[in-house]
Amino acid sequence: MSTDSPPNLEPRDNTVIILYVKTRDENGTIINLDQTNIAANVTMGDTSGDALNDDDGNEQYYQTQVEKGGTVTWIGAINNVGSAKRDFVIITGITAITPPNGISTPRGGPSGGNDASYFLANIPANPTSDTVDYTVNFDVFWIDQGTDGNPVIVQEAIGLSIDPQLRIH
Repeated sequence: MSTDSPPNLEPRDNTVIILYVKTRDENGTIINLDQTNIAANVTMGDTSGDALNDDDGNEQYYQTQVEKGGTVTWIGAINNVGSAKRDFVIITGITAITPPNGISTPRGGPSGGNDASYFLANIPANPTSDTVDYTVNFDVFWIDQGTDGNPVIVQEAIGLSIDPQLRIH
């Protein structure tokens, strides 16, 4: 039995940020999302091990620690999967990175599934600032079973956004 390390292991300098959206209440009723009620229905999580301070949903306090010289990937997900197995979130862009700080332009697109999309950016080894503001743009789609048994989009919220921060360590 070999004691060699498995190939292609990457260091822990890569962070995944997950944008969770609640699309239905506990009874399975659609939550009508718009920009005014994002704070009550959106949370963020990450793989960096730091706790996010959502300050009762105050979005500018969503802060994720990322490593210098690493990468960050954003994906969207439904927060209430049990009652909304077919609903999905698509991140349409990561914009307004202030200060630019040497962070590469986030790139990406659909992940190939119907439950998330991704965007990826490189974090510079020598950033000019420790904190970066940015905007996550996303769309939400509610799916139910149609009369013919096939999935049907029954509602959509297009052009939603949230303004979190990256803390570069």
